[in-house]
Amino acid sequence: MVSALTFGAFGIGGGVPGDSYGPTDDAESTRAILAALERGCTFFDTADYYGKGHSEALIGRALAATAMGEDALIATKGGSRLDRSVADFSRAYLFGAVEESLRRVRRDHIDLYLLHNPSLEVIRAGDVFATLDELRASGKIRHGGVSVHTTQEGLAALAQPGCAAIQMVFSLVSGLWPKLAADGLVDEVAVSGAGLIAREPLANGFLARPHREDEAYGPGDIRGSFSTEQRRLRIRLAASLRPPEPADAGGPTSAQLALRYVLDEPRVATAVVGLKTAAQVEEGFGAVELESYWEYLGALGADG
Repeated sequence: MVSALTFGAFGIGGGVPGDSYGPTDDAESTRAILAALERGCTFFDTADYYGKGHSEALIGRALAATAMGEDALIATKGGSRLDRSVADFSRAYLFGAVEESLRRVRRDHIDLYLLHNPSLEVIRAGDVFATLDELRASGKIRHGGVSVHTTQEGLAALAQPGCAAIQMVFSLVSGLWPKLAADGLVDEVAVSGAGLIAREPLANGFLARPHREDEAYGPGDIRGSFSTEQRRLRIRLAASLRPPEPADAGGPTSAQLALRYVLDEPRVATAVVGLKTAAQVEEGFGAVELESYWEYLGALGADG
């Protein structure tokens, strides 16, 4: 069992160009991790490639420093060489990568180890799932799964034995790209018994706050790599979905409503929300306490 929201640690990896959401402060990242624990977060999602191991190390250090972190579960990912960003899902590489991840997160096992965006060909070949079986048998990991880019990859992964979880994009706007989102997988995941982990529930932050079409994204912010058309579409979609401002000052934020939409899907096991600050943690976990997305819109008299 995991918390409804998962602490997404992509952002705290730091300002590696194209591998984060811009510069971070490690002290504030640590405060965010501790704030999440205090809010009942039991699941932390990272990857060896986030900040070239820095994200894993921050998670490991923060969780080890408090009794609250002892029972927290960690998911991490592997399959990309940290030196050249080259995919490598060979048995030898993954066994070595798991050992390095264990060292950084300060654990003797990884609760969920996800293959980090393997190709459809790698998934269908199946050899990498035999490697996950070996890692489970060795006690180095408890469960194995896959983080995928496409519905086709997700379906292929579900066909492999031992796939305990699928991580894929799922958000208020993801249904517009059915081949690139988990919307087309929810039924199959439910039948398979695997867990569906929703990632990017805030659509790379475009659903969290208004963005300008001419907004400049600094070094290390992945959104700077999006084309003008991609940014414009996301910005305009987010604006069209933003409900009227609630009458009382204590109403939910746009980010909370977007998260609530994902949490309303019963076949989603948990939603990974990227968090960099303690304030973002408070805002994000406030979504868990909201009524359903559609009930809220109905209360406003909005057109569903």
